[in-house]
Amino acid sequence: MKTTMTLNMGVAGVVALMLYTACSPEVKIVGDKDKPIPINAEIKIHIYQHAASVVDDVLRGRETAEQPDMEDEGAWQLEQAATRLVELLSARPAYAATSGRQSAAWQAALARLKEADRKAAPLLKSYMLGENRDGFVSVINKGGLATTQQLAEAAKIADELNAARKAFYEIDAREQGVDMRTVQETYAKLFREKSKGVWVEVQENGTWVWKKN
Repeated sequence: MKTTMTLNMGVAGVVALMLYTACSPEVKIVGDKDKPIPINAEIKIHIYQHAASVVDDVLRGRETAEQPDMEDEGAWQLEQAATRLVELLSARPAYAATSGRQSAAWQAALARLKEADRKAAPLLKSYMLGENRDGFVSVINKGGLATTQQLAEAAKIADELNAARKAFYEIDAREQGVDMRTVQETYAKLFREKSKGVWVEVQENGTWVWKKN
């Protein structure tokens, strides 16, 4: 009797083990845990190149945001048309290839971002606004001569640009299939590095300070 019971318990154990094995998820270890996965670096490079192309496109619009004081309006329009033609002919292949794969929503978000950036360009150039560490703009008033009304208007324009950037970062992260933090940090770095003649927030000895780029 005892032998029969022991045998039955042994059979039950084998059956239980077989059922557990069948229901358990299969775990596979791929690659060498001591070596980095190459695709991670490739993805980071792609994100950086993609964001750099977008920032370059935005900053080109910023450069032509203010119409110069020219006596001949027709000459100014001709100059702008020539500038746009040169930009089209010399457009970076990386951006052309990237933008062609983006959705209509992404294109609309970029157009909104570029328009808001052009509107803020005079305030960036006059040091009323600056590029901060988070990929947005802040009211800094480095000229020190702004009135209360001018500061309020600058804050309104900054809010408009920041809302456009946030919306763009979100849709760009979604379409690239990466997290929002990575995208935002990449754009923040590029806006600070590529924005010339404006105040940017930079890190020195572990402290964030404002410096003219």
